[in-house]
Amino acid sequence: MICIQSLKIAAAVSVIIPAVTLWLWEGHFWTLLLFVVWVAAAAYWIVKLDRNEQAKKLESITRHLQETSIQTLNHHRHDWMNDLQVLYGYIRMNKPDKVTHFVDRIRERMSGESANSKLGDPALVFYIQSLRTIASAFHARVSVEGEVNVAHLSAGGQQLSRVLIGLIELYREEAEAIKTDLVELQVMIRKHGEALEVEFTYDGEADMTRQTMEKINNLIAESPLRRTDSDMTMKNVKCMVEFSKG
Repeated sequence: MICIQSLKIAAAVSVIIPAVTLWLWEGHFWTLLLFVVWVAAAAYWIVKLDRNEQAKKLESITRHLQETSIQTLNHHRHDWMNDLQVLYGYIRMNKPDKVTHFVDRIRERMSGESANSKLGDPALVFYIQSLRTIASAFHARVSVEGEVNVAHLSAGGQQLSRVLIGLIELYREEAEAIKTDLVELQVMIRKHGEALEVEFTYDGEADMTRQTMEKINNLIAESPLRRTDSDMTMKNVKCMVEFSKG
């Protein structure tokens, strides 16, 4: 990327050469022709280099998404293999009560994942599913009560999704910066009447830094979310946003 940017700058600066030539030999047709051809060539190369740069960025983003998708699928496969092994063990030990209890746990987890997948915004759903691939002391769990579709919000689902992802990322950065033991973030999304409630519960021993608390406050203030709590520590933040009417 740095090399492409340098080439673009060099192509733009090179226009000085025909410009100086045009100024020194003013009135000559060949200097004007040289200037026009040089500028056209420089513009062509700048546009071409810019397209190459955008293509490489897109390729990098696509590769990152593919790798994240593979990691998410691997984690799901690993979880299912563990569940099958536990279930098989209970069956071999002839413990039907344990089997029933464990199957109920699997059903609850699948119900939660199904609710997450119906949130209505692919970016938000993909992000929530990829949270389990984060290998750090930070553990986030997003729970959805009932059927919630953020696309039905008056403020727009994509805007809210960006805010929710941004808030979780701020909590994650805070947890990784303090380098303590396991930190958990519980995010509850529920429909309450004609509004959507979002609650963040941050479980960490250390107090959050003032800088992170200000970032969280600013992100919420600039979003359609409205805080309904008075927690100054930012460890239990509750917000609300209305659904669109009609």
